[in-house]
Amino acid sequence: MKIKEVPRTANIAWSPAQQHPIYLAAGTAAQQLDASFSTSASLELFELDLSDASVDLPRKGGVISEQRFHRLVWTWHTNSDMAMGYIVAGADNGSLFLYNPVAILEDRGEEAMVLQVSKHSGPVHALDFNPFQRNLVASGASESEIFIWDLNNTASPMTPGSKTQPFDDVNCVSWNRQVQHILASTVAGKCVVWDLRKSDPIIKVNDSTSRMRARQVVWHPEVATQMCLASEDDHSPSVQLWDLRFATSPIRVLEGHTRGVLAIAWCPSDPDLLLSCAKDGRLLCWNPNTERGELVYEFPTLNQWCFDVQWCLRDPAVIAGATFDGTVNVYSLLGGPAQWSQPSAKIADSFGQMGTMSEPPQSPKMPTTEPLRKAPKWLRRPVGVSFGFGGKLITFESSSVVHLSQLHGDGSLLEDAGRLETAVAAGQIADYCAQKQKDATEDESQVWAFLQGNFEKEPRKHFLQLLDFDSAELAKKIDALELPEDGSDQEDEEPLVLGDRVPLTEALLTGDFETAVKLCLAEQRVAEAFIAAAAGGPSLFLRVQQYFLASDRSPLMRLLATVIGRKWKNLVDKCQLSDWKQTMAALLTYATTEELPSLCRRLGERLEAAGEKHPAALCFICAGDINRLAACFPPSASPKALLALVEKVQALRGAVRLVRGSDAELTGALAKQVAHLAEWLAEQGHLKEALRLAHEAGLAELSDRLYHALGGMPGMAAPQFPFPRINLVSRKTSVSPRVAPVAATMSYAPQAQPHAHPQPHVPAVHPQGHPTAMFPSAPATGLPMAPLRQTEPFVAPNAPVYPTRAGLPAYGAPKSEAWNDPPAANRTRTRSTPLNTPMEPVMQPVMQPLAGLADAVPDASIHPQPYAPYNPYKPMEYRQPGAVQPTNLQPPPVHIQREEPPKPKERAPLPAEHQALQQVFDNLADRCVQATNNQQTRKKLDDVRKKLDILYDKLADRTVGGSRRLCTAAQLSDNVVLGLHQMIQAIQQYDYQTGLGIHAHMIATGNFSEISPFMPGIKTLLQTCIQMNVYCQM
Repeated sequence: MKIKEVPRTANIAWSPAQQHPIYLAAGTAAQQLDASFSTSASLELFELDLSDASVDLPRKGGVISEQRFHRLVWTWHTNSDMAMGYIVAGADNGSLFLYNPVAILEDRGEEAMVLQVSKHSGPVHALDFNPFQRNLVASGASESEIFIWDLNNTASPMTPGSKTQPFDDVNCVSWNRQVQHILASTVAGKCVVWDLRKSDPIIKVNDSTSRMRARQVVWHPEVATQMCLASEDDHSPSVQLWDLRFATSPIRVLEGHTRGVLAIAWCPSDPDLLLSCAKDGRLLCWNPNTERGELVYEFPTLNQWCFDVQWCLRDPAVIAGATFDGTVNVYSLLGGPAQWSQPSAKIADSFGQMGTMSEPPQSPKMPTTEPLRKAPKWLRRPVGVSFGFGGKLITFESSSVVHLSQLHGDGSLLEDAGRLETAVAAGQIADYCAQKQKDATEDESQVWAFLQGNFEKEPRKHFLQLLDFDSAELAKKIDALELPEDGSDQEDEEPLVLGDRVPLTEALLTGDFETAVKLCLAEQRVAEAFIAAAAGGPSLFLRVQQYFLASDRSPLMRLLATVIGRKWKNLVDKCQLSDWKQTMAALLTYATTEELPSLCRRLGERLEAAGEKHPAALCFICAGDINRLAACFPPSASPKALLALVEKVQALRGAVRLVRGSDAELTGALAKQVAHLAEWLAEQGHLKEALRLAHEAGLAELSDRLYHALGGMPGMAAPQFPFPRINLVSRKTSVSPRVAPVAATMSYAPQAQPHAHPQPHVPAVHPQGHPTAMFPSAPATGLPMAPLRQTEPFVAPNAPVYPTRAGLPAYGAPKSEAWNDPPAANRTRTRSTPLNTPMEPVMQPVMQPLAGLADAVPDASIHPQPYAPYNPYKPMEYRQPGAVQPTNLQPPPVHIQREEPPKPKERAPLPAEHQALQQVFDNLADRCVQATNNQQTRKKLDDVRKKLDILYDKLADRTVGGSRRLCTAAQLSDNVVLGLHQMIQAIQQYDYQTGLGIHAHMIATGNFSEISPFMPGIKTLLQTCIQMNVYCQM
């Protein structure tokens, strides 16, 4: 895309890569005149500022010159006096000028020109710096003169050898980019390679098989023996890639220009990018390293001849091209906003009234180009690293060597994880908890003690002991107290005195225990009330008990009330959190098995809400709630913290499994933390441990991936596939004109070619905006290919089985001989008349009147005429077999009405199932015609269209009245039609190599007389599409 311009007719040179900001040197071009016919000359410097939105490059300095220039080069130098290097210019009078860019920028005109040497006898057309020794400059001029200059001593330049015969202008010199003593030059249309150590040419490169006339030569940036030559001959406008190890012919020819190539430039930062400009006004960018020389980009130009192109050395995405119309254009290879200016009106102004007679210049139409399909080398990563599943690490370097290694993390953590896995698998979790209790801190030790208690015979008693409520210790404390002895066994020998008659005594004597209890309670005689109530029955005793507990609100009485009333929920909700141990002891002592988990969980939630994480964790352990237990520990992403948490979870999970007979489900944050640990174990290469952990945690996706990564796990069933399955292939394929896609039942792939053309990157959206999918080439697994667009593909009965990439067996089920195979000894040819073919009327002209023809009997001596097939374009030549030509018959005169000759036969419309063939082939042919201006290519495409018309005629002739006709030599067999549809599918998937493979297989196994009229045209069309990077877009 054009981004900047300089209104000069000049030779150009970019500043070295070490220089910032970037400058463009422009020296007035020799033998060129602008619209003002000025003869002045100058060397100017322009700054490239891509942040500036204007189209013009700002001029930063300049110096007047007495001579115009044919060539400029700018090289870097470490001399402090030449901080920006040197600019060397080849002048029209044979002189070399050496300029200081710093003096030019500071407008020190007298100091700008450092040196001038005059040794050449004619104009200096060629200049180049040695990339290894910057003080060496090669120059080429007329009379085959080539000098090697040492800028430190310019008194006596050396010559590489004797002058090349015949004497002619040296158009180009180029130093080898890998070997410092190798120099190439172009003289008289030939390229000469010099070895400066021997002062002699070592090889002369010339293509004797073409009219190639070399004008420019550039060396490969990385391969020492390869170079590119540009031909300026209009009859052979090409760029040839040569390898001096095989110098008999070019190894690759880049053909895209229609007139002679004027200049080429190889990108020093990416050897896959080569620029060429020619007299046809096109500026092209090639990849010369592909098999066919791929055209990767065309810069938008307005038919301006470009005679010099240069890559920017600091920003390789920027290039400059000097044109003959007085403009130096700066382009960006990566695109961007286009900058276009109006055509210059200087010529019309210079010619006055004569210039106004013509029409005013029209506004230019901005050309559009497609972006690069492949990123340039400087945008690619020189090194890279990628983590793979299972702890694999892949690294690559610029040497294209890929390293695969296994990562290992903290060894101690992996050992702990291994011990946990062993304990869980062996059912020794209790021993594991005991070992962890010994090695843990105080709080951690108590947690592991509670976890171990779940595996005891009487877990509740163990928990009470851990809470410091030991029954044995309590018995010892009671024994130390002096309690009164029980007097139930002593007999009362004293006489019973009932005393005075009072209401209480009367109530007892009369058996009215309820009244007696009331009287006792009224007199605060609680003990007597309980005794009387016991005699009065359970109901009365319960009422006395409730009264007593309600009247006394001491802590002890409230505890008694809770125990007697089994109000455990009330105890959990109202107890002080500091008394959580007493509450847990009461629950462990009195709560039922069904009540205990919910009550402990309720108490743990209260403690957790108050920030008491440790007591809450113990409550959740007693409740068997693994998810709430995990929430008591702070979340962490470190493997050490995750492993510590999972150890506790696995221990409690084993206890729950032992008690309840089923695994507890992991949910919420705990499931994520377990997944993180399983992924970390997988990253360390411990896939088995990770699989068991993921499987127990119910992680379906991770379990499926780990299971298949291990290739199965002994003793473990394959996990269920975590995603819904969608069957993309129909189970039943019916034989009808419209059925499932062909590739759903068979797949075709040709053998791998040794030099396959690389497949281009196809974007997800076409330039026209039509969305599409990106398909790879057909795999050998038989995966369904994309269905044909706009119509269902055609499947013939008895469809043949296509070969895979492993080999190419028969294209059809019955293998037929190739067209050039010798006939078998027992083969006999029999001619059969096609069925359902209407007989055409006899059109033999009557030369004499007929009489008594009905009664005429043919003479047995008359030999039957040989059978001649009917020609619809020459009906007069048709004769029915066995027809008799009457002679000497004298019938009465008959009026004969001559029939007009038949009109040319119109093509019948193609059936719906074959219309996709015509649409795709015609689309490719149209796009190829639009993409080329080469007359030879257009002639080839015209011939392709004629052969395609023959194919369409054969396809249309297959059906008459909606039914298929019997195949004859003029029609197509089912196998051929099926192969054509497979070829169309490959084209629609941008896989031309598979299409050419199908084409080659059809030629090798098909009937030559059946397919020879059109198959060469299809092959030519596909090869042209590959060369021009044209793809089907419908």
